[in-house]
Amino acid sequence: MTPPVVNPQPVPQGTNFRGMVRFISYPPLANNFGYRYMYSIAIQWDAIAEYLRMGVLARMPGYGTEEALPFSGNDRQILRGQVEPSSSYIARLQQAYPTWKVAGNAQTVLKQIAGYFSGDTLGVPKLRYVVNGVNQNGDRFADWYTLEDGTISYHRSLPNNWNWDNTWDQLRFWVIIYRKLSLVPWRIGDGHLIGQANLFIGFEATSDVTAKTISDIRALINKWKCAGTHAWVPAGIIFADESVSGLFDPTNPAGDPTMPNGNWNVPANRDSDAFYLSGV
Repeated sequence: MTPPVVNPQPVPQGTNFRGMVRFISYPPLANNFGYRYMYSIAIQWDAIAEYLRMGVLARMPGYGTEEALPFSGNDRQILRGQVEPSSSYIARLQQAYPTWKVAGNAQTVLKQIAGYFSGDTLGVPKLRYVVNGVNQNGDRFADWYTLEDGTISYHRSLPNNWNWDNTWDQLRFWVIIYRKLSLVPWRIGDGHLIGQANLFIGFEATSDVTAKTISDIRALINKWKCAGTHAWVPAGIIFADESVSGLFDPTNPAGDPTMPNGNWNVPANRDSDAFYLSGV
C-alpha cells in the first residue's frame, strides 16, 4: 500500500508547538482525535520551551521573574534593603558590573547604603563619609563626601575640622547617617545607661533601625570600602539626629562644639545628639 502524500502547510510565524503540530503532522494525526493526541504531546514541548525561556531571562534582572532576584543579587554581590522595592533593586542589579568597576571609594560606599534604604518609610537618609589625613605639605585636612537627594557633593576642610583622637591616619574613615533618632539605649533598673555616656552596649530595636539594619550596613561598608581601610572600629558608624542644625557639617570650623576635637576616643566627650556604633 502506497502511503498518502504529505503536503505540510507553511507554519505561521510565531506559532507555538501545540499550534504548530497540526501543520507538521501526518494527515491522519492533524485532525480530530489524531490532533488531540498530538496536541497533548506538543503542549509538553511548549512547557519545556517556556522553562528554557524563563531560565534565560532569569539571569537578566528586570526581564525575568522577580523570584530570581535573590540569586542575581547573590551572583552580583548587591545586598537588597529590607524594604527596598523590586524596581530599585533591579536598577542596582543592572548596574552591578559598572558599579564594581568603581568599588573602593567613598562615593560607591554611600550609594550602596542609600540603595539599601530605598523604600524606607522615612526616606533615604542624608549620608556622609569623612576621612582625615596629611597632605604633601604637611597640612592636616578632612575630606567630606555627602550624598543627599541622590546627589554627591565633596568638600575638603583645610585646616582639618575632624580630629577624633589626634591621630591622622587616612586608613580610617567614618560613615554618618542622618536619621530621626529613635534608638533607645538599654538601661538598668534604676534608669542608668548600660555603659558609659555616649557608649551604649545595646539599644532597643525600632521599626526603622533594627539590629539587622546595623549588621547590613556594616556588611555593605566592609564590602565596598577600599582595601586596607576601615571604619574606625570603636565608633565608625554614626547615627546623627537629622533635626539638629549643623551637626557634623563639613563647613564647620575646627573646634566647633559639634565636631571631634581630639578627645572623642573618650565616649563621654562626644556630642550627645548622635549614636556611635562600632564599624568594620
